[in-house]
Amino acid sequence: MNKLRYLVSAAALTLLASAVSAPGQEDDLRQRFGLQPVPPVPYPENNTYNPARVELGRLLFFDPILSGEKDTACGTCHLPTFGLADGLPLAVGVGGQGLGPG
Repeated sequence: MNKLRYLVSAAALTLLASAVSAPGQEDDLRQRFGLQPVPPVPYPENNTYNPARVELGRLLFFDPILSGEKDTACGTCHLPTFGLADGLPLAVGVGGQGLGPG
C-alpha cells in the first residue's frame, strides 16, 4: 500500500512539475515558432451598438431559412450554452455530414 501511495505521489508531482512553465518559456516558444498575439478586431467607427441590429442578428442566427435546405439554423449546431460550439468532441455537421472520419 505504501509503495502504491509513493508511486501515485511521484506521478502527481511529475505531472505538476511538467505543467508549470519556466519564466520566459512563453516568449521562447513565441520566438521559436514566430507566434504573435492575436491583434484586436477592428470595428468601424460607424458600427455602433444598436439594439435593433443585435436583435436582427439573433433572429438570423436562429432562422433556418438561411441554410441551403432551409431546415438548419446556425444555432442548431452553434449552441450559445456551449460557447457557440456543439458540445461534441467531433462535430457531426448537417445531416451527419461534416468534417471528420466517415
